[in-house]
Amino acid sequence: FRPDWKPSWTGTKLDPDYCEDSIPHFVRPVMDATRLSDGAVVAIKNGKQREDTISRRLCVPEKTSDPRNHCVPIFERIHDEREPKSYFLVMPLLRRFNDPPFYAVGEVVDFVRQTLEGLEYMHQESVAHLDCSDGNIMMDASSLYPEGFHPSMQERNKNGIDDAKRRRRIDSRSVKYYFVDFGLSVFLREDGNNIVLGQDGQDQEVPELSESVPYHAPPVDIFILGNVYQNNFLKKYKNLEFLRPLVDAMTQKDPKARPSASEAFAQFKSLSLPRWGPALRWRLQERDETGLSRFYDDTFALAREGVYVVRSIITAPLKVSKKIISSLPFLKTASSAS
Repeated sequence: FRPDWKPSWTGTKLDPDYCEDSIPHFVRPVMDATRLSDGAVVAIKNGKQREDTISRRLCVPEKTSDPRNHCVPIFERIHDEREPKSYFLVMPLLRRFNDPPFYAVGEVVDFVRQTLEGLEYMHQESVAHLDCSDGNIMMDASSLYPEGFHPSMQERNKNGIDDAKRRRRIDSRSVKYYFVDFGLSVFLREDGNNIVLGQDGQDQEVPELSESVPYHAPPVDIFILGNVYQNNFLKKYKNLEFLRPLVDAMTQKDPKARPSASEAFAQFKSLSLPRWGPALRWRLQERDETGLSRFYDDTFALAREGVYVVRSIITAPLKVSKKIISSLPFLKTASSAS
């Protein structure tokens, strides 16, 4: 990528396998870069005009500042002088939404909440994604990897040699999930006549996809996202059955029988509302786990919950004390005077 680049091991006794710049890059048309202004690692994607047009509606700062917006932020657009209809889009360095794997029920609940919230926002902004499947849902994992990770070999740390140290989602501050890749996306019409054609996209299980029979765009997003939940969670874990009514509704074969994004989000809220505290912190239970594995994992999960409860008991008085002290009038006056 740099015309003047020379391998760091040239003329030395270094083994290329232990040199960061020997790591191959396979993800096209995306590459990583370092932003000179602050040293942040970013991703640069070569996007076509259609994707750039959609991203200008959803991914500009005045839109991404809305917490309901889960479309990947675009920091900068660089026009490709060699191709008039091509752009380089600078965005955050992200990871696949399921890497590392989910651990607790609450982590899945948060993922479903964010993606439904993001889809509702997208449709309200008159855009249908049409390819919001596994490969196009990413996450900002900076809170999971406090020391960072290598852009090309993401299981390793920044030097590309050692294993990256990570936290679980449940032990970190909120992870944010993003929709990416608007190459198939379309603008929605105000009159609701959102008829499209085509069979492109990662999820080929959408019943209505066709090159000859027109179909409505928004229900496609609903089916695809429902399939994400079905394939990644309900098929794998047995203690997520409370989400079954939502997933069944979203993956109806008849597009007219599927809920809108707002209706699906409302249904999710009603299904997840009874879940709280220990139920959300409890580990995901794999459908094919053995009795021995279940005993071991339950013991570990119970120990984690015990530590959480003890910490809560210890820190609760401190939080209350701080709240009381901060509310004392004379302290407020003294603080104002200073």
